[in-house]
Amino acid sequence: MKVGFVVSDLGLGGTQAFVELAAVNLSQLGHAVTVFVEHGPFDRSERLDTAGVEVVAFARVPAIADYAKEIRQRGIELVHLNVWERLDVLRGISALAGVPVALSYHHVPKVRPWCHRLRSPRLVISSVLDIVRESKGIDAHIGCCEAAAVQLRRLFQPFFQDRIYALRNAIPLPQPNDASVLGGTASFLQVGALTERKNPFAALRAFSAVVENFPCATLTFIGDGPERSRLESFARQHQVTGVVFAGEVGNPSPFYEAANVMVLPSSCEGLPYTLIEAAGRGMAAIATSVDGIPEIVRDQENGILVPPGDDAALEKAMRLLAADGDLRVSLGTKGRQLVEQEFEIGRFTASLVGIYRSILQCGRQA
Repeated sequence: MKVGFVVSDLGLGGTQAFVELAAVNLSQLGHAVTVFVEHGPFDRSERLDTAGVEVVAFARVPAIADYAKEIRQRGIELVHLNVWERLDVLRGISALAGVPVALSYHHVPKVRPWCHRLRSPRLVISSVLDIVRESKGIDAHIGCCEAAAVQLRRLFQPFFQDRIYALRNAIPLPQPNDASVLGGTASFLQVGALTERKNPFAALRAFSAVVENFPCATLTFIGDGPERSRLESFARQHQVTGVVFAGEVGNPSPFYEAANVMVLPSSCEGLPYTLIEAAGRGMAAIATSVDGIPEIVRDQENGILVPPGDDAALEKAMRLLAADGDLRVSLGTKGRQLVEQEFEIGRFTASLVGIYRSILQCGRQA
């Protein structure tokens, strides 16, 4: 099978991680894979090259005709879009290049039920136009988790339900963290952009209270963003000890290896790779009960779920895991088992190949 991925850039985000993991593992199975990159950064290019994946980085923003030419030259059979920039333009690849197109959703769409939409003629018209637009040029709508697929079915109901798939994010199973780390002094970690959506300020405020009773505890932030200066200012003003702002890092593994609790108090998410990675390493997790998060963090099984925006619940959970190393180890053990059973990359790749084959066998659906 010859597959072409289209991605806006090859930076350090979750969408780019999906493209890298999917492309590399398809290549290892003998499929010919090309990744088309609209612009920089290109952090993942070297790893893709090493794995035998062709990377095509355009010198300028490509037109649809440029894509069609490259796709035909390589004999690509199917294109997988992983973009939101220029999506209305890129969906035209299907018609111009004559190949089926899949679109991945790396978030959980927010959908108004039809019973609400029917109350307003404007919402009805808008919904119908959305459905008509989405039906053009897209042969498969792939959600990053079950929650995303459910919302996609609601969004497009009652149309083309057979084009909607759930494909949970997955990872190669990592080595578990050292037992002395997992059961040792509490070491909290939050990975991701320092944005309002990721809500790192909630983690820092909760930690500032926890560290008063557990002075050896630490909290590390990996990532950068608009909230960083405010976070650093808060930590200085309140003399919060044990906080590290590592910024963006190309290889976060050493930070994972030194931590035993992942914290993610986001207001909305897809299915975060950082939570899957943490569970695979045997770390406990504290996260908000939004979107796809409950699929990887099972409350009281491998972590603790808290309501979004509930700072008191977040502090209580962090305090509990700071105090109880045995509980952290127990939760982390079950988390690793969960990744082995449901989020391992081999299962993911087999499902992805199955989706591609289904699209190719069905042909273009009007």
